Amino acid sequence: MNSMRPVRLLVWGGFAVMAFFVMAASSPQCARTSDDPSSGFQTLNSPDPVKVCQRDCAAAARTATRVERKRHRLALKACNKNQFCIAEENAFHEAVVLEITADEAACNLACEHNQGAGTGGQ
Repeated sequence: MNSMRPVRLLVWGGFAVMAFFVMAASSPQCARTSDDPSSGFQTLNSPDPVKVCQRDCAAAARTATRVERKRHRLALKACNKNQFCIAEENAFHEAVVLEITADEAACNLACEHNQGAGTGGQ
């Protein structure tokens, strides 16, 4: 029984060290944020928030377009060469693509015109 004691101490010591590092890494005192703790002014290396927002709008539009293309392909296949079904699906697809384009434009406009709550000094 004495021969297992050093192994147990080593195992429990390893658990204690791992527990210490887990607690240290998850400490709320050292929470990581994306906020810049400096004076609030943009530095030369910080990205323009409008461009970041517009990039996010473009990425969302690309994803929506990709999903719509896949849905359209599957719907055309489900039409099984029925011309009326194909015409209806093509019209619906065009409407969805126009809606995605309009959503991206509205998103970009919102990126450029972030003016606050509009309380006007009240």
